[in-house]
Amino acid sequence: YFNKRSIQDSTLYPESFYYRVDPFIFDSLSTFTTQGLAFEGTLSSAGIFPTISEPLVVTDDYSLGFEHRTPSEGYEIYGGKAQFSSVVRLSNNGFEGNGTLEYLTATTSSDRFLFYPDSLTGTGHYFVLDESPGVYDYPHLQGDSVDIHWAVDTNLMAVNQLYDPFILYHEPVLEGDIQLSPENLTGKGSFFFGQSEIISNNINFKFSELTADSADFYLRLKDNDTVVFRAKDYFARIDFQQKKGWFDNLTEHAFLEFPFNKYVSTLDEVEWIMDEDRLELRSALSADMEQLNKLTNEELIDSYYKGPEFISVHPGQDSLRFFAEKASYNLSSYTIDVDGVKMIRVADAAVFPGNEAVKIMRDAQMAPLLSAAVITDTITKYHHIYDAEVNIFSRHQFMASGYVDYTDRMGTEQPVYLSSISADNRGRTVGYGDISPEDIFFLSPEYFFSGQVSLVSDKKNYRFTGGYKINEECIGLVDNWVAFDQYLDPAHLFFSMTDTTQDMKGRRARFGLAYSEREKNFYPMVLQAKKDSADIVLIQASGQIDYDVDKNMFRVSSARRLKNGVLTDNLVALNNERCILEGDGILDLGLNFNVLKWNAAGTFRHLIIPDSTYINTVLSLAFHMDMYALNMMADSLRISYADNIDVSTGLFPLYLQKRMGPQRASEVMTDLSLYGQMRKIPVELAHTIMFTDLKLKWDPKTRSYLSYGKIGIGYIAGMAINKYVDGYMQIEMGRTGSGIHFFLKVSDDQWYFFSYKHGIMQVISSDNAFNEQIANLKQEKRVINPNSDTDYYEFVISTRRKSVDFVRKMEMLTRN
Repeated sequence: YFNKRSIQDSTLYPESFYYRVDPFIFDSLSTFTTQGLAFEGTLSSAGIFPTISEPLVVTDDYSLGFEHRTPSEGYEIYGGKAQFSSVVRLSNNGFEGNGTLEYLTATTSSDRFLFYPDSLTGTGHYFVLDESPGVYDYPHLQGDSVDIHWAVDTNLMAVNQLYDPFILYHEPVLEGDIQLSPENLTGKGSFFFGQSEIISNNINFKFSELTADSADFYLRLKDNDTVVFRAKDYFARIDFQQKKGWFDNLTEHAFLEFPFNKYVSTLDEVEWIMDEDRLELRSALSADMEQLNKLTNEELIDSYYKGPEFISVHPGQDSLRFFAEKASYNLSSYTIDVDGVKMIRVADAAVFPGNEAVKIMRDAQMAPLLSAAVITDTITKYHHIYDAEVNIFSRHQFMASGYVDYTDRMGTEQPVYLSSISADNRGRTVGYGDISPEDIFFLSPEYFFSGQVSLVSDKKNYRFTGGYKINEECIGLVDNWVAFDQYLDPAHLFFSMTDTTQDMKGRRARFGLAYSEREKNFYPMVLQAKKDSADIVLIQASGQIDYDVDKNMFRVSSARRLKNGVLTDNLVALNNERCILEGDGILDLGLNFNVLKWNAAGTFRHLIIPDSTYINTVLSLAFHMDMYALNMMADSLRISYADNIDVSTGLFPLYLQKRMGPQRASEVMTDLSLYGQMRKIPVELAHTIMFTDLKLKWDPKTRSYLSYGKIGIGYIAGMAINKYVDGYMQIEMGRTGSGIHFFLKVSDDQWYFFSYKHGIMQVISSDNAFNEQIANLKQEKRVINPNSDTDYYEFVISTRRKSVDFVRKMEMLTRN
């Protein structure tokens, strides 16, 4: 028996492993020696070998054992599972062999195999596995200096390399260990072939292919060990005949790495086409991708989608990432062509690559995206950019160019090319583009634009910086661009119009009516400068300009006037259909009366075709006059049968708002409504004479305003009159001084005439008492500033001839 603890850990149990000695006779114990001592018998080796007939002898360690040489063909061992040939030894060193072991298609040799009832161990000089494409589907394998452990019960032989790696498939090598069984050849470690490496604890080697579970796969450059591709935690299959490889991800932590490109991907499947130096990457979520294909770009932004991604690991790209359906990696140029890229989020924008294609080059450089679309921002989705060329640099930075559509209030779309689109330091997308006058760009059917268009992602409207020009045919504005810089709402266009508004040549742009001393006539200023600095502005409006669609009219006034109808602020409008400039406000009639003070507020109409100007105004005159005479005049007018003026309508309420503001004007109108008169005459109305309804027409021949129609007299010396009378008024302009003359006919036999020029006020009436009051006044009561060369003033009695001549002249002028 050989079941000592010192012999193979007492695994050689006597029940099955024993030596049966044949009967023997000692002829003399007194002369007994070990030399030449031998016992015939047979060894039963627990089924390891067939019964071995070899005499027991005393071995070198003084144990009984033997050394048996097998036949040249060897013995079947372990019930025919393997073949062993050469020398078998039995001693206190154990049951061992020195020779060759053949197992399946494998051959190995060792100086010392240890045979156990259930296993075999040993250190082999070599290990060769012949390829077996038919029965076992083994590849060729070769190794030197290996450690062998064969578990007979499971029929699994473990072969571990001691020094040099295994050679498989005649070229590649395995740095690791293998396990051989009738079912398969498996291994663990690093398997190298060509530029590739597979690291796995479970590699299944077959005749022309291998599979590896939970593998890491590496591809390296041909001339050095630089890794160009890595698959982490993928199931791998390599077919050496087709020269292809397949990799499928196993866990949510699996990823693909492209070190040259500084990207990783979580695509599910990889196909390696060796002959073409190409990797094809795919997603296994085809059904999900089909659903995404049905979504619009805006719906994609709001959709929650979890799938395979490409993620930049470049330190300067802030983990730029995007979902992808498939990709192709060129192992010659080291470029990744990614397909099925629905969207890339950059800064606050969503970029939609044209044809859903993205090319990634070395160091995470992304090729320009052509025919792309951009929506920004991803919350409001205000701006849609199309036909874009986009360069993405990181998760927060990009540069692009492309088109946006400007949609006017009519729904007409016009493309705007933005030559520069990027993210600002706040992460907002901003874009800029230029429009030249030759582009003929409409902000609306009423406004042209040239200049720069810009967008900011979180603002719905575009910013326009440049010049606008109104679309009109009344004045013939050819190159009259008004400079501005503001965000415009196409549905409600308006432009700021202030004292600092200029045209594109730096001149102040006005909207109103001006008088040209050189041409002796009025001309419209429609977003224009004065023709000459000496020209007089009759009226102008400021605030903002808008367009009244219903009336086909450009209007300028304050926002409160245009929106709420507050009459305090001037309004000037160009009727684009009738070619009329009209409005209301404080009027500058261009008069220089020295000590005679005046103010006017009312409406005007300037007919551009034909050239003519009409004014309907409240005119207040303040001049030195005898109060007794004025009272006489006021009394006669008040008791006359002349038509009354309704002060609640017409020009007077407008005048009050212009001169006093809406609140005080409202208080005055309340007094008139409740009491029929003002309880206290405001200082704004305490003038010598106030005409509350005066219609004037400009006469260029006489360079004067001529009245027409009845004349409304509101107040005389603070007393309410509110009567319409017949009469005439002429207001003359002049370089050296203006003049004003008016004839007021209360009835056929009652009239008053006033004529002022060069500091002299002449008055006369049909009322002799009025005339005598004036004539009898001492000079010092009729004169002010007697010693002044510029402010001398005197009122005197006139002549009836002068009044008659004036009436005749006016009849002739107004008749023509």
